[in-house]
Amino acid sequence: MVGGSSLAKRVKALGLPLFKAEDTHDVNLTLADTVRSRDLRLLEGFPVLLVNAAEREGFSVKNTEGYLRNAHDKDLFKSLIAMSLAL
Repeated sequence: MVGGSSLAKRVKALGLPLFKAEDTHDVNLTLADTVRSRDLRLLEGFPVLLVNAAEREGFSVKNTEGYLRNAHDKDLFKSLIAMSLAL
């Protein structure tokens, strides 16, 4: 068995996920961090992230917006939600 979550994450990064993702993280913070990252690869996958977040307990558009401090981030978040709904 692989010891330590750090090794499991590194092994997953090399294409061998060994464990199911834990459901204990804050999905709202993950979405907010995705918006703030401005990483096009992540933003392109935002609709998938949003659908999966919506299926989890604790998801809230309002709480996600609460993690976004500046108006540009909030506007981008709203645009990404609109795009996701259009798909």
